[in-house]
Order: sequence, then C-alpha cells, then structure tokens
Amino acid sequence: MRVESSANSGTDSLGLVTAQMATATLQKTLGAFYTGQPAADRLVGWAICNASESVLDPSCGDGVFVGAAYSRLRELGCDSPDICGVDVSEDALRLAHERVESARLVQEDFFNLTPSSLGSFDCVVGNPPFIRYQTFNGDKDSLGHQRAKEAGVNLPRLASSWAPFLVHASRFLRRGGRLGMVMPAELGHSMYAREVLRFLLGNFRHVAVEMFRDKLFEELSQSTVLLFCEGYGEANRAFIVTSSDDLKGNDRQVAGVDPALIASGRFRFTHYLVPQEVRSLYEGLAADKRVQRLGDAADVGIGYVTGANDFFHLSAEECRRWEIPKKFLRPCVLNLRGFKGLEYDQQYWRDRRSEGEKVYLLALPSSPAGALPVSVPPICDMASQRACGNGISAAFVSIGSRYRMFGLQTLFFPTCRARSRCS
Repeated sequence: MRVESSANSGTDSLGLVTAQMATATLQKTLGAFYTGQPAADRLVGWAICNASESVLDPSCGDGVFVGAAYSRLRELGCDSPDICGVDVSEDALRLAHERVESARLVQEDFFNLTPSSLGSFDCVVGNPPFIRYQTFNGDKDSLGHQRAKEAGVNLPRLASSWAPFLVHASRFLRRGGRLGMVMPAELGHSMYAREVLRFLLGNFRHVAVEMFRDKLFEELSQSTVLLFCEGYGEANRAFIVTSSDDLKGNDRQVAGVDPALIASGRFRFTHYLVPQEVRSLYEGLAADKRVQRLGDAADVGIGYVTGANDFFHLSAEECRRWEIPKKFLRPCVLNLRGFKGLEYDQQYWRDRRSEGEKVYLLALPSSPAGALPVSVPPICDMASQRACGNGISAAFVSIGSRYRMFGLQTLFFPTCRARSRCS
C-alpha cells in the first residue's frame, strides 16, 4: 500500500476509522460518519468536469470519495487519475487503498498539511469530521483555528471541527477550482458559520447549498446539506439555495440569495425549506412594524449544553438514591417530547417528576472534592470512568465545572432560580 506518513501520524483526534471497526460512540467522538455512495457520486460528478483534473479528499476515511473520483475520471477518459486522500487512520487508509490502489494516500492530520507540502488541486471533495466543540476542544490556539485565521477567518472557541476544516480545505484549490462537501446544517444557522459563509462569498464565484426535507443520513442526529462552490479566487456572482425532498431532486425549489443578506448574518437556510408563498408571507410579517418578534418579549436560545446528559440530568429517585443535597440540584426541562399546551408551569414539572422523568440538573460548584458531601464524589468518579470509555472529556464531567454553565437561568422557575433551591 502506497501511503505517505509523517512523525505526527495517528496522533490527532480527527482521525477516521472504518465504520466496521468503530463503535457508535467512537464514531461520534471522531466525527466518523461515512458518506453513502449516492451523495459521494453527486458531489464528485459535479466537481470533476474533465479528465485532466486532480482531486483531493482531505478526510478520505475508507475511500468513498476516492473511489467515486476514480470512477468519474475513468469515465471521462483519464488513464491515470490524479487522486489524493488524507487521513490519520492507517486502518481507514488501508480500505481506501483497496478501493483505488493507484491513489496517493497520506497518513496525517490534515491541519498539519499546507498547499506547499501537499500540492494544489483542481477539485476538493469530501465529508469533513463533524465533531462538536466539547470533543474537538477547539480553543483559539488550536491548529485548526490557526489555519482558519491564516485564511482570514476568526472562529470562536465553540466552533465545531468542520468549520476550520472547510476553510483550510479551500486553500488547497487552484484558481478557478471547485469544492464539493457534505456539511452539517449548522452551516446555515450557527453564529460562527456566518464567518464561514462570508469566507465562501469572498473566495468563490458561485456558491450553492442543497438542502433536503428528508434526512440525508438516517444514522446522524443532525441534518446535513450539500455544498457546491466553484471559481476559487474569483469575485462572487451568485449564492443559490435549493431544497428537495431527497437526492433524487423531488419537489425541488431554487432561490437566489442576496449576498448582502448573508454578509449581514441574517441568512437562515431553513427559510428556504418552505414554499415561496409561505416565505413571502413570513418576510412581510417580519417587516411589519405592528408585529413584535418573540425575541423582544422573551429570551430565545438553544439552552445549555452538558455534553453528558445521562450524567447531569437526574430523576427524583436517582437524587434520593445518591443522597444528593438539594443545593446541588436545579429544576430543568430536558426536552419537550410529549408536551401539549401553551404553558409549561411548575405543576406540569411536578407531574413529570412524579412520573419518574429526569427533571433535575446536577449543578456542582467549582470546589475541591473534599468540600462536597460524601455522596457526591463517587458519582463524579463513576462518570469520569464512563466518560473515558465513551470518549467524553473527563474534565468536562469532573467536579471543577469547566464551562461554568451552572448559573442556570430558567424561564419557567424564577422562584427556584432566585432562591437556588428545588421544591
């Protein structure tokens, strides 16, 4: 197997391992969710236009895109396809080699590579790792963030791994090159994605995003989109959003988006999943001065993120079993599945508590273990052991609350919030 490597090979958490070898938890930790053949063929078929073009997959995994690129170039008449795949996992690269023996495969963390060390390409295709910030540890000093900053994109610490990966991958394109990627739907709504979209607008002649009403990957907990960018290094002329039921393009709708709207940060993909007449009605209401936005009357947000719900969320029975003092508990709403009505009040919460639902949030102070009641440290020890086994950051579930998120402000329980206790 022809694999290039370096001294840093295999040391970074972005490495992908084959789906057959990885547990579901490990796949989630590494962002290792492989692309189905139809999606890979769709992106590769669009990106590769002639037989002389070179192709890079910066997170090739088991080689789905590498194989699709080889088939596409052979179909166009190329006798010796120029294809490069990068991954830190030797096991994954072995499978990629079985698909295309002639491919140039590089065992390395992609962020350690630059165009000067790897080369430039006509096409970049792939499916970057979808690793959330809790696992990615994307602090501003990380190599991924440094690479993004080199391209003029300043990402916050909470940015998931795909964001710096996409920006860095674009830099490996030759002028006029094309990029086709699977992206999480976060591209269209997260705050940090605004910087990524501005980068795409500033570096590609045409940008198109295709959304799907049906999930593209059933095994993923999040929705995905396909990203098509062409004309790298040229002035932007268009940003297009399409929405379809599925990859076959059933009930497709196409809409052009004003680049100024994207640059302003007010752009949302989800607007384009509804028919034009519904979107026009919404836009008209939003512009009407007689209409008040919900955000003007209430705090609207995604809520807190624990990274380990099974540990932090407890039922009343679990609290009694572990003898957790009330001062370390906060009433919470884990989810609204099954909720009916317009008001979630304290009585409804008490009913859920009586039914055994997880209605308490474990809110530990930043204190030494010795300062906590004897019943609490064993829970933390158990959680840390579980975290190490599941790929969750043990520091995150440890007693010293790393993210200081427990000054919990809940819309539904102002009395409990003010008195820092549970009834």
